[in-house]
Amino acid sequence: MKKIFIILIIVFLFSCSHKNIKKNEVQVKKPTRVYVAPFKYLKSPIEFSNLDIKIEKNMIKYSYNNQLLDLIVRDLAQKFYIKLKNLRKDYKPVSIDDVENVFQVPINKVSKKDIAERFNVDYIIQGYIIKFVERQGNSFSVNVPAEVHFIIIMKDIRTNKVLWYKQYHEKQESLSSNLLYFYKFFKRKGKWVSVMELTESAFSKIILELP
Repeated sequence: MKKIFIILIIVFLFSCSHKNIKKNEVQVKKPTRVYVAPFKYLKSPIEFSNLDIKIEKNMIKYSYNNQLLDLIVRDLAQKFYIKLKNLRKDYKPVSIDDVENVFQVPINKVSKKDIAERFNVDYIIQGYIIKFVERQGNSFSVNVPAEVHFIIIMKDIRTNKVLWYKQYHEKQESLSSNLLYFYKFFKRKGKWVSVMELTESAFSKIILELP
């Protein structure tokens, strides 16, 4: 029993030391004024040639229909905005609601140029959802665990030049199937989380990695 406990502690420390990915060396203005745009869900294969990322058809999977996904991607952008505002005091984010309240039209009717000028923002952050699979089961038992795969891209809002990006993919695993999962298992109190909870947890990590 003592040996098992020691092994778990070692795994925990290993997980903690590797939970963050090194930040890219990118220079941005401070405070960083950024617009968090509605996220998009990919419907077909695509190649982000300037990012060296290629999304194949078999990588795309959703648990929801297009009508629900339209609502989900807007909600994801709002959740990212709130976390960004709370976790990074050096960022001054602008939300979808901020834009619609000022222009009094749906967000798809407002140009990036108008947003940049009206809110004095220099950058735009947008997410691209590739996989959004809901768990089949509950917090204590699942047949299929939650899985999420997405890309977050930060661009210059005027030139559209990509300044920073992060690709994230996670399918929740049980501790018995992967001991290296101990840190996340411990943090989630041994529960099977929903795909939204999985995504929000990823947002918190990624926001801390932004330049």
